[in-house]
Amino acid sequence: MKNKSAKQNSAVAKKSYKKYLPYLLFMLIGFALYAQTLQFGFSSLDDEPIIVQKSAYLSNISNSLDVFRRDAFLESKGEFYRPLQSLSFIINAQISGTEAWSYHLFNAMLFIVVISLLYYFLMQNGMGERIALFAAILLMIHPLAAHLVCWIPSRGDLFLIIFILLSAIVFKKFLTTGRMAFVAVHAVCFLLALFAKETAVMFIPIGLYFIYQLKNTARLKTILIFLPVWIADLIIYFVLRHSVLIDLPSQNFGAAVFLKNLPSVAEMFGKIFIPYPLSSLPHVRAVPVVLGLIIFVILTYVLVAKYKSGKSIVAFSLLWFFCFILPPLAFRSSFADFGYEYLEHRAILPAMGLLFLLIPVQQPLENWLNKYKKYMAIPFLGIFIYTYMHAGIYASPKSFFNAALQADSKNAVANYQLGTLMIQEENYEGALNYFKNAVAIAPGESEYWNTLAAMYYNTNNSDKALYCFLESLKRNPNNWQTLRNLGTLYNSKNNFEKAIAYYTKALALTPDRGLILNDRANVKFLSNDFTGAINDCEAALAIKQDASDAFLTKAKSLIKLGKSDDAFRVLVRAEQLDSQNPEILFYKGVASVNLHHESEGLKYIQTAAQSGFQSAVEYLRVNPRRAEK
Repeated sequence: MKNKSAKQNSAVAKKSYKKYLPYLLFMLIGFALYAQTLQFGFSSLDDEPIIVQKSAYLSNISNSLDVFRRDAFLESKGEFYRPLQSLSFIINAQISGTEAWSYHLFNAMLFIVVISLLYYFLMQNGMGERIALFAAILLMIHPLAAHLVCWIPSRGDLFLIIFILLSAIVFKKFLTTGRMAFVAVHAVCFLLALFAKETAVMFIPIGLYFIYQLKNTARLKTILIFLPVWIADLIIYFVLRHSVLIDLPSQNFGAAVFLKNLPSVAEMFGKIFIPYPLSSLPHVRAVPVVLGLIIFVILTYVLVAKYKSGKSIVAFSLLWFFCFILPPLAFRSSFADFGYEYLEHRAILPAMGLLFLLIPVQQPLENWLNKYKKYMAIPFLGIFIYTYMHAGIYASPKSFFNAALQADSKNAVANYQLGTLMIQEENYEGALNYFKNAVAIAPGESEYWNTLAAMYYNTNNSDKALYCFLESLKRNPNNWQTLRNLGTLYNSKNNFEKAIAYYTKALALTPDRGLILNDRANVKFLSNDFTGAINDCEAALAIKQDASDAFLTKAKSLIKLGKSDDAFRVLVRAEQLDSQNPEILFYKGVASVNLHHESEGLKYIQTAAQSGFQSAVEYLRVNPRRAEK
C-alpha cells in the first residue's frame, strides 16, 4: 500500500511539475530573444524626452503619486495619460538612472508575463494545452512583438495587455465560481488597465459578450454586479485624467481622423499573417493594405464556410480584434503624413483575439502537428531568427531611424532625426543633406526649415539661412526659436535694429525669456544703448539669478557708462559663476585699470590674453607700456 501511495504521489508531483514547464519555456525563449536589448540604448523617439530629459523628476521617488497628475511626457498638460507607465519609469530610474538597460530588462520581463497570461487565458476558454502552447510561442516570436519589447515607451501597451488579460481571466473565474472576491480583483485590474491606456475601456463590450453567453436568468444579475464596478472605475479614471489632458483639434482627433486612419487596420491585419515589410516608423502603403484586405476576405470566407459549428468563438475572436484595434484610429499625430501613421506593437493585443480561431479546428491542427512535429522546429527557428535580427534595429537611434528610412525613403521624421545625429558626430555635410530631405518631404514644417536655416548659418551661408528662416516663419509666425535665430543672424550682419525687433517678437512668445533678454541686451550693448542693455540684463537676472552672461553684459555696459566701480562688483559675481571665462577676467581687468588699480588689472588682462581671448591680446598690443608693467 505504501509503495502504491508513493507512486501516486510521485505521479501527482510529476504532473504538477509539468504544469509549470510552459512558463519556464516562455522565460527561456523570451530571454534568448530579447537579452540582446540589455545592451541597447534609447531610440530618441519619445524615450529620451520622457526619461533622459526628465531624469531629475523620475529620480525622485516621492513623485510616485504625482504621476497621476501628469501626462505621458510628465508635463502638467498633454495629449496622453499613462500614469502606470510613468510610475514604472520612476522604479527604473532608482535602479539605473538614465542608463537604458533596466528599462529594456523591465520590458522583456513584462512581455514574458504577457505570454504567460495569454497561454492561461487561451486554455481557460477552451483551447487545449498543446495548441495554446503553440499559439503563445507563435505570438512570442512574432516580429511585430519586437516593437512592443524593444521600444521602451511601449511600456504602456505592455501594462494594458497584462491588465486586460487579468481582467478577463478573473471575470471568467467569477462566471464559473460566483465568488465575489473575483469581482474585487477584476475592479482593481480594470482600473489599472485604464491607467495603462485608455483603450482598456473596450473591455466592457468583451465583458458584456461573456455575460451574453450565460443563461437568461444569470445575465441581469451579472450585469448588475459588474456595471457599478465599471462605472466606478471609469469615474475615478476620468476625474484624474480630466485635469491633465488638453482638447485635441479636429485634425488630430475625431470621426474624420478615424476614417483617414482606417487603411492602417488592413495593413496591420496583413502583417499579423505576413510580417513584411516591417518598419520602426511605418507609413501606410498600397501594397500591404491590399494584401491585408485579400487575407481578410479569404479568412472571412473560411470563417463563414467552415466555422459554423464554432460561431460563438468566431464572434468572440473578431469582437476582441476590432475592439482593441479600432479605438487608436480616432487619434492622428501632426506628423503622421510624413512620419508614421501607426506603430507595429499596437497589433499584438488585437492579434490575441485571432488566436481563438484555432479552437474550432484544434483537433485536426493537433493531428497535423503530431504528423509533422519533426519539421516544426524549422519554421519556428526561422521566425525566431528573423525577429532576433529585426529587434537589432532598436539598438541605437541611428539604427532605429536608418531602418525607418530603408523602409520608406520619404520619411521626413527619420531624415530629420538622422540629421540631428549627424550634428552630434560633427558630420555637418551629412546633417545638411538629411535636413534638406526633411524639408523637401514636409515643406509645411516650420521646425524643419528652422533647423535647416541654422545649419546654413553655422556653415557661414547667411543668405540661404535667411531664406530658410523666413520660410520657417511663413509656416509658423509664432515660432519663437526662428524669431530668435533671425535676431542672431541680423546681429551678425550688424543690423542691430532688425535684430532687436526679432528678439522683441520672440520675447512675447518664448517660455525662456531670460535667454532672449540676454540676447537683446548684447545687441543693445553693441548698438551703444548701454542703459537699455542694463535694463534687459536686470530683467534676465530677475528670472535666472545665476546667468553669468547677463552679469557680464551688464558689467560691460556699466564700464561704458563710466561706472567701473559698479561694474567690478558685478564682475566678481560673474566670476563666481564662471571662473574660467577669459572675457570676464578681461573686463575685470579693464574695470580695475579704470579704478587706478593698474597692476592688479593688468594681471587679469594678461591671464585672459594667455587664454587666447583676442580683445585682451589686442589691449596689450595697443598698450605695450602697460603690458611691460
